[in-house]
Amino acid sequence: MQKAKAGLRQQELEQARIDFERTQDEYQRLKYLYDHQSLPASDFHKIEAAFLASQQRYDMAQSGTRVEDKLAASAQHAAATAQMQEAKKRLADCQLRAPISGFIGMRQIDVGVTVAPGIPVISVVDLDPVKVRVGIPEDEVGKVRVGDHAVVSVPSLDGQQFDGRIEAIAAGV
Repeated sequence: MQKAKAGLRQQELEQARIDFERTQDEYQRLKYLYDHQSLPASDFHKIEAAFLASQQRYDMAQSGTRVEDKLAASAQHAAATAQMQEAKKRLADCQLRAPISGFIGMRQIDVGVTVAPGIPVISVVDLDPVKVRVGIPEDEVGKVRVGDHAVVSVPSLDGQQFDGRIEAIAAGV
């Protein structure tokens, strides 16, 4: 877009001017010869065509970039901007956000898979608070009361212990 706005470089304009002046000089010299019938018409018409072409190029260089080229460059810029905005939106749509804080319990798809809206991707586990179901031997059930303090040991976490309290006692669970 900047190229279309700026038009030709000063060096390009100068080159067109030099080319025009060179062909103009040659045209004037050969026209004199042609007018005095010292040059064949075909040779004169070749230099005349070259002179007129260089004059056209110099005139176009002086007038700058065409309006339609500027409009085309502006339209290309607008289209590229729209594509960039669409790409930004698509990128933002690729981010997964959970409605709650927690930990990933189960991933249901692999990385890189395209998923339609509404399809479950992961399961988020809310660990505040963590509830644990524990089996209690029958002869110990009478010693446990709702609200009692309990210590839970987790073998898969190297026996790490967690403090808790008993919320419910149910038979056969």
